Amino acid sequence: MTNLRSKLLAVQYVVACVTYVGATLIHEETALVGLLTVPLIALKLAGVIVWSWLWVLSPIWGEVVAGALVILSTCAYLRWVNGSGRAN
Repeated sequence: MTNLRSKLLAVQYVVACVTYVGATLIHEETALVGLLTVPLIALKLAGVIVWSWLWVLSPIWGEVVAGALVILSTCAYLRWVNGSGRAN
């Protein structure tokens, strides 16, 4: 019974976290990352999910990888544009 009660409290905590993060970051670009990461961390710490920390924190490193891809593709495009206009 205690285990069920602690899991229910964890779920209530997750709902409160999602509501707080959603209200706080509603106009921010990172709202989705916060909405995913905070509840996953709470569920992991409460023992509701048994995922590795790599997957619990995956929304964070997923956003970093996506940002790096955007920056690298922009740099590659600018290099291609500047390189194609040169005289031989």
